[in-house]
Amino acid sequence: EDGSLECFDLRAKGSAGYLDAAARCGALGQELTALRFDEAGMHVAVGTRNGLVGLFDLRSQRPLVVKDHMYGSPIVDIKFHSPPGDAMGSNRRVVSSDRHIVKIWDINTGYGYTSIEPTEGEINDVCLWPNS
Repeated sequence: EDGSLECFDLRAKGSAGYLDAAARCGALGQELTALRFDEAGMHVAVGTRNGLVGLFDLRSQRPLVVKDHMYGSPIVDIKFHSPPGDAMGSNRRVVSSDRHIVKIWDINTGYGYTSIEPTEGEINDVCLWPNS
């Protein structure tokens, strides 16, 4: 509701960490509408109601990258993607979408590889084909 993310360790009786993610992305008070942890569990990407995606290292309060979808629509889905043969993870990408556009961008720099905009209808999910 308020743009904050709180993580819990079920083995402990309290919060493991708290992050005002929306505010750190520049969207103070905006609701988080999407969330995805990477495969290693060290990075989390959050999407806001106003179309921002923030990528965080869980050891830091500052976002590594903030990506604006430029439509002002809620982010509906976020996925992490590694191309085949990228054993070191140096070419990992983030796939994020709102109802208007799917953006594929570099996890380290935010550089946009491509975007996909349907001519009709709205996007509500993104499915990635394995090893593609």
